[in-house]
Amino acid sequence: MTRGSSRTSRVSATILLLLLLSPGLAPAQTFHEEAVRGASLVKAGDYEGAARALEAAFAVRPVPASLYNAACYWSLAGDTTRAMTALRRAADAGYPDLNLAEKDTDLEPLHASPDWPAVLSRIGKNREGIERAYDGSFKTRFESLYRRVLTEVAAMDSIRRQFGPDSEEMRRFHHDTAWQDSLDFPALVDTILAHGWPGARAVGPVANEGLYFAFQRAPLEIQKGALPYLWRSAYAGQTPLFLPAQMEDYLRLASGQPQLYGTQIEPDPETGKPAVCLTEDPRSVDARRVAAGLDSIQVTLAGYGMIWDPDTMETRLAAWRKAGSPATRTAGRTRSDGPGGDHP
Repeated sequence: MTRGSSRTSRVSATILLLLLLSPGLAPAQTFHEEAVRGASLVKAGDYEGAARALEAAFAVRPVPASLYNAACYWSLAGDTTRAMTALRRAADAGYPDLNLAEKDTDLEPLHASPDWPAVLSRIGKNREGIERAYDGSFKTRFESLYRRVLTEVAAMDSIRRQFGPDSEEMRRFHHDTAWQDSLDFPALVDTILAHGWPGARAVGPVANEGLYFAFQRAPLEIQKGALPYLWRSAYAGQTPLFLPAQMEDYLRLASGQPQLYGTQIEPDPETGKPAVCLTEDPRSVDARRVAAGLDSIQVTLAGYGMIWDPDTMETRLAAWRKAGSPATRTAGRTRSDGPGGDHP
């Protein structure tokens, strides 16, 4: 299985997949329906049904880990033929976790299959491809990018305090950083599109988060293109779950939609006090946050001296829908509440 070796944690991984690959990434609704069905079937002990549901989910959104888990469920159901077929399809789709496949006790019935060595070899080649794509030079480059972004965030705060957000100094700062970004992004984007998000296993946690910070500053279309790869990396356990959750909230607001996880906070235009940006389905936000590795929204807001009021958020949402206007920001900079820090 994808995240651990117990059946209980496999159920959790399936539910996480349901929650993480959200409706903001169409066509997620059908994927969600299949994931919900699969999770309920696992709880009922119907592994065959769960395997079919995950295969159906893969047909909607081709996440290789879905087929890997389907292979494990087929194996638990006693159908080694279908299990091997699903595992082979996962390998062909790019599933790279050779260490897990070799040690996963759920797949032990497949070890006697004559196809087992070939499938493991294919998974190993997937892993090697990622490692070649993200070699030592990329690791060094990502780590350097991480340090540069942190330095520039501090510099931007200093310039804002001393000269103001609309000053000539701030405009020059943005020009210089945009020029530097233009040198970094093309190679990064090409590599991610070809090989997926690298993840901590390939380049280390610092370089992996450095890449995320870099993409926070990329043009919106580049961020949108990278987001599905970031979710896949998170689902595979190679990237902290809160990172794609933060990026998805940021992109949804930038596209005029309410956020899902409540991670984006900005000054209220009338009072000047910090306020949570429009958040979809506010009474269920904690379930999404916990699944994404975030504290409950009440705990987070307490750190800002704020109180979460779902009634008020529902009123704001109703007014926004009635007005028919985009859920755009009112401030030039939006704070992210997760461990990743503020958005540059």
